[in-house]
Amino acid sequence: MKDINLLPEEIRETGVKEEKIKQPMPVKTIVISAVVFLVLVFIMFIPTIYLTITNHKVTSLQDELKSSKYVQVRSLDSQLSAVDNILNNQNDVIKTVDKYSFSVVAILQMVKQAAPEGCIVDSMDYGSNKFELSGKAQNRQQAAQLMMNLDRLDNVTSIDLNGSYNMVQPDSGYQFKLTFLIGGKGGNTNVPK
Repeated sequence: MKDINLLPEEIRETGVKEEKIKQPMPVKTIVISAVVFLVLVFIMFIPTIYLTITNHKVTSLQDELKSSKYVQVRSLDSQLSAVDNILNNQNDVIKTVDKYSFSVVAILQMVKQAAPEGCIVDSMDYGSNKFELSGKAQNRQQAAQLMMNLDRLDNVTSIDLNGSYNMVQPDSGYQFKLTFLIGGKGGNTNVPK
């Protein structure tokens, strides 16, 4: 058979490409895009809607609390606040007392560690923040050493030393009386009122 087509074979094989005509978007794609868009918009406005609803509920609850049926609750709440303030004031007083009070045992321990060997303490008197200590030392140097050792401590201020020798019994040693204040260095001995 004879080929009716007079085009050379090479051209016939490549053929002429036909242009595709753009077809409109399918309805399915448009519907899916619209649904996704609406879901995203809804997700963006959910927090705003939730806040509006919550604010409305809070306002209605506050209005209800102002009603007359909660008068006793408000009264008890104010009484509880007053009691709470009293307890806080008492705790402040306790903390202040604890801050400015010193244990007698701690003071005795300080005196024991500060006393040089051969120094004997006969009596002690402690009141407020004043401490008086009397005793015997073999000589004035031991009493002065006790005073200097106490002066080095952070809690001791304003030391005063009075002493004398007993002329009737010269071997009895040096009688001394130390008076010092308990508190911090630098004048922190005033207890607040």
